[in-house]
Amino acid sequence: MSVAQQFELKTYVTQLEDPARSARTKQEAAELLLSRPYPQAVAVLKDFLSDPSNRAAQIAVAEVVAARGQGHDAFVDPLMKMLTGAEGSVRMPAARALSTYKDPAVTERLIVKTGAGNDREIRRAAIAALERMLDKSSVDALVRLLRDGDADIRAASADALTRLTNIRTFGRDAAQWTAWWRANKDKPRTEWLADLADNLGREKVRLENENVQLRDRLARTLKLLYQTTPDVQREALLLGFLRDGLSDVRLVGAAIVNDTVAANQQVSPEVRSQVRLMLTDPDWRLRREAALLVASLADDETLQMLLARLKAENISGVRVAVLTALGQLRDPKSLEALVAEVASDDDQVATAAAAALARVAGRQPLGGAEKSSAAKALLDRYRIAARRGNGAALREALLTAMGAVGDKQCADAFRAALSDPAATVRLAGVNGLAGLGQADATKALAALVKDSDRGVRQAVIVALARLDGDEYLSLILARTDPAVEPDPAVRQQAWNVAMDVLSGAESATLWTVVQLLGKRGDAAQQLKVLQMLVEAMKQEDSPRLGEGLRQYGAALLKAGRAAEAATQLAEAVTQLKARESKDVPDAWLEWFDAMLAADNPAALKALAEQEDELFTKAFGRFLGKLESAARENKWSTVVLLSNSAAEPLAPRLTETQRADLDKRLTHGRAELAKVEADRVHKLVGQLQAADESARKTAAAQLTAMGDRATAPLLVELRAAVTAERAEVEKAIVGVLKVVAPKLTGYDPAADKAERLKRIDQWAQGAP
Repeated sequence: MSVAQQFELKTYVTQLEDPARSARTKQEAAELLLSRPYPQAVAVLKDFLSDPSNRAAQIAVAEVVAARGQGHDAFVDPLMKMLTGAEGSVRMPAARALSTYKDPAVTERLIVKTGAGNDREIRRAAIAALERMLDKSSVDALVRLLRDGDADIRAASADALTRLTNIRTFGRDAAQWTAWWRANKDKPRTEWLADLADNLGREKVRLENENVQLRDRLARTLKLLYQTTPDVQREALLLGFLRDGLSDVRLVGAAIVNDTVAANQQVSPEVRSQVRLMLTDPDWRLRREAALLVASLADDETLQMLLARLKAENISGVRVAVLTALGQLRDPKSLEALVAEVASDDDQVATAAAAALARVAGRQPLGGAEKSSAAKALLDRYRIAARRGNGAALREALLTAMGAVGDKQCADAFRAALSDPAATVRLAGVNGLAGLGQADATKALAALVKDSDRGVRQAVIVALARLDGDEYLSLILARTDPAVEPDPAVRQQAWNVAMDVLSGAESATLWTVVQLLGKRGDAAQQLKVLQMLVEAMKQEDSPRLGEGLRQYGAALLKAGRAAEAATQLAEAVTQLKARESKDVPDAWLEWFDAMLAADNPAALKALAEQEDELFTKAFGRFLGKLESAARENKWSTVVLLSNSAAEPLAPRLTETQRADLDKRLTHGRAELAKVEADRVHKLVGQLQAADESARKTAAAQLTAMGDRATAPLLVELRAAVTAERAEVEKAIVGVLKVVAPKLTGYDPAADKAERLKRIDQWAQGAP
């Protein structure tokens, strides 16, 4: 033995001999000794199995032999002594270890120990060993024991047969087991084992499902325990979870740490240290979780620890987690390792490496040799993936990383990706070309504007705008048309991109787009472009500004934004007058229509100043407005406009026209009074509603009516007093004090006649 082997052997022996060492430490020492090639290790393990004074070591060695299925002939005799000895604690570990031997002689020795001349507990232990041995002689012995005189032995044998064969319907029925064995014991070994394997396969699935459920229950229970533990005791409990001998408990501890980090809560140095130790945990699941956790904790030594784990790790799932963690750190010092892992033949590892590389390059642009070597590694691995024709996720990750690296030598790969069957790969190709600024690729990109995947179509629209937006504006605008692009998300993307392109466009381009949109009826978008057109025309001092303003005003009016339309049209008239355009009268009429649509009486003063021909046309439109308002029962509009027109238009109207206007005004006032009286009546009723908010809303609406509510309120007040509805009376008087403060002298305590008299005086105009 070498000096190092001698030191190692001494260390492990000391751990097994030391009574202060934990059971887990002893098992780890025994496992390491069992894996060593030098014969002294086997001799030492045999000695520990033979030493009844060190039960903990006996159990540790036996359990390791059972777990690894790696027994030596030298262990059989001491294990049999453990099985048949007086110490019960070592009996079952010995049975489990012996069950791993395939030697018929060992099986026969166990069968002998099931005989009636042995102690019951020894017989039960031997039966437990036989139930793990897929051998006809074991089954035969167990079936014979079903006729044993000891009921416990019969029950143990039946249960062992159930577990061994996974036949659950026989239970402890000796007759059924005997008949089954009679029918099967003479089958060829291969056929018998195949039947047994099928049964065991079903049992394995059942147990796995049951284990999943048990793990879930364990996790929920431990998390609940943690959550209900006082804050000052939680860390000790968590550290206990992280150090527990059961890996599923340690997994719960890792999940709690992860929740703590996600909630932006502090993680103590002790817990951080324990998480770092988990990077070398025997359970690969813990190593995977630890890799992601240490990246989230981001301590100073995290990078080096992850790089060391990556170098030592051989489980694919853990390597993927380590690479993901390195990507999370985005440290350029990991670049060399990531580039090396991109070449991995394991698609999942290469995918994770490429994703991590993309994050590193995205944080700090690569340059020089680093950039070139990274691009080359990605390209080489991409060619392999493309040739194999599988791994769309890998191809996407490689292309995305190429895009982050931004090396021109990747352009051909991006172009090739445009025809990939996977949409995600095509998308990565589009983004890559856009990122490189490959203007010569626009034709190939434009072909994908009809791609079956909406994400690809959206990316193409953005890429075309970025590379040559002016050239491809018409194509982008076409994707805003529902008749061309069925997906609303893509249409919105196209609108957003088109607006960005048009934001710097000249008025000529904007004018063309306005005409195009005018044919399609995209009112909202047309308004935006018209606004941009007017602004561009103003900057250019365009001679067509007046025409642009007219179009903008007309679109606003059509969209129901009459007041805004009037503002734009007023400016249009000013511009056209300055250029002595023949279109001034038509533009003025358009402004007049917008003012009427906005119920703005200022239009009527302007009308009075117009020449006869224009006056006649506009007055006709004014009358049309009154008629349409009357048809729609908009009596407040009729009254406002009729009343506003009476004085300024009187000198320009004939006696018949003035009479007609007075008639319209009188009729409008009467109808408006009815409408307002009806409204006041309804609101007065709401003043007595059970809901306080409804009462307040009604009072606020009556107050907002102002003086127009006074006359109807007096009618309502008279009715309330007559009917002796005191609460209604009180509510109305309260509103009147606000809307008509000049009405004074009302005494709610006076008799009815006196109050009615005062109401009539108010109605007749007395204060």
